[in-house]
Amino acid sequence: MADSDISKSEHSLAFDRLPLNALRVFEAVATRLSFAAAADALHVTPAAVSMQIRSLEEYVQVPLFRRTGRRVELTADGAQLLPGVRRGLSDLQQAVQQLRRSRSSGLCRSAPSRPCCRNGFYRGCRSSTNSIRTSICACTRRADR
Repeated sequence: MADSDISKSEHSLAFDRLPLNALRVFEAVATRLSFAAAADALHVTPAAVSMQIRSLEEYVQVPLFRRTGRRVELTADGAQLLPGVRRGLSDLQQAVQQLRRSRSSGLCRSAPSRPCCRNGFYRGCRSSTNSIRTSICACTRRADR
């Protein structure tokens, strides 16, 4: 196995374990400093929010919030984690939006290995609605063709 294959599989395994939903819940609680308000914003129960935060705290092995009665405050570790979580969630959101925009533009990037006809169009690309249409070929043409 090549070195690049090893690093790809290591990243994949790390991402499989990364608690993305818990990070999303963490950001919601940290923004609102309220489990109930975060639950309302996420359309889940406060108990579900609490469970996700507990799960994340176990994952990172530090408390992220200080709970005193109904009051919630970020710990120093929580405050340190928050900017990175916000950047990561923002990057994920931008990547998904970019994909959705490119899919709605009519450019087909799903099968770049398909041969193009001379005018740059080919048939058989499926859109997100699964209807067959003629699409602009977005594959790169090699100079030797």
